[in-house]
Amino acid sequence: MSSTGMRIMFTTLIAVGNLSLAYGQGSGPVDGKSNGVPTKPITNTQAIAELERAQELFRMDDREKEAMEAALPLEQVFRDAGDYDHLVDCVFLLGDCYYFFREYEKAISYMREAADLGYRYFPDQMSPYPLKVIGESQYELGKYDEALATFKERVSRVRKDQPDELHGALFDEAALMINTGDYQGSLMVLGEALQENKALSSRLADDPDSSASDRLGASMDAAEIIYHAGVANFHMEKLPEARAFIREALAIFDTIDGQGEVDVRDRRVALLDELVMICETLGEADEAAGYRTKRDELNQ
Repeated sequence: MSSTGMRIMFTTLIAVGNLSLAYGQGSGPVDGKSNGVPTKPITNTQAIAELERAQELFRMDDREKEAMEAALPLEQVFRDAGDYDHLVDCVFLLGDCYYFFREYEKAISYMREAADLGYRYFPDQMSPYPLKVIGESQYELGKYDEALATFKERVSRVRKDQPDELHGALFDEAALMINTGDYQGSLMVLGEALQENKALSSRLADDPDSSASDRLGASMDAAEIIYHAGVANFHMEKLPEARAFIREALAIFDTIDGQGEVDVRDRRVALLDELVMICETLGEADEAAGYRTKRDELNQ
């Protein structure tokens, strides 16, 4: 089963950005035909190899269209063979492709089937990522209540047996709440997300087999969670609280930049911009000047 890692969305303080940060039947060949054009039937083994190629194409820059075209004819092959393992991977990939091309209804359809089949046949291996894409697609379509319900469903599933994924699922739920104006509610969810992130960081620190990349990722996630608490407070016009959270997030990003070739300079600049604005609004001219100088140094 394929799995896609958590995507932390980047937002800005003034206008919180849209989510993203990713099943019905597809249009694959039926009886040797694809969209009415005769095709040469392929075996399930050949389809598996072709699916792997399509997945690799999707991971490359500017090859998403090729990936989708390669994957579409494979769906029916896996259905006919009863190969649900690779069928889930196939519709999972197609859902990602349609989301990339902003065809959100199709993305929902494919990812819904990926989730339904995956949780039915492979519950111990199934990634919650399809539910994330479904929720993001619903949000993009303006279906905010449905999106929130999907994110809550994802949290519920993850909470049972995927503790390492829980802080990300909670974060997405809180981010949606910020985007739809429920700032107070989002702070409660962000608080839980941060506690789960701290628990994950402790597990990683105690695990001799954990990677530096995993530990770094947990730190970046913590910074984003804290930053969004600042965003929520800003929209509630609690500027001192917003400043405190953004300062804390910036301090984490300052320690991250350059580790493992991770460059968060743009993120640091964005947070410094917001601290300049908040401090000026609060009449803290000297503090604003300090943040402005640091921002300008990063921009050189």
